[in-house]
Amino acid sequence: MRIQPFNRVSIRGQDGTRWMSSEQFLALPLHERVQYILARNVDFFDGQRPVDLKAALAWLRTTALAR
Repeated sequence: MRIQPFNRVSIRGQDGTRWMSSEQFLALPLHERVQYILARNVDFFDGQRPVDLKAALAWLRTTALAR
C-alpha cells in the first residue's frame, strides 16, 4: 500500500472554505467527493504544504478505492 500523500483537505463552497481530515473526506459519499473534484473546489495538503493534485488523485484512484 502506498503512503497517503495528504492528511488535510479544503473544500471551497458558497459558504467559504471547509477543512477536514483525509479520513473525513474519504468518509463522504463517493459522488460528493467526485463532484468536488470535478468542480475543482478541493485542495489537498500534507500539514500546511499543498499536495500536487495529480499525486492526490492518483492515490485516491488506486489505494483509497482498495480500502
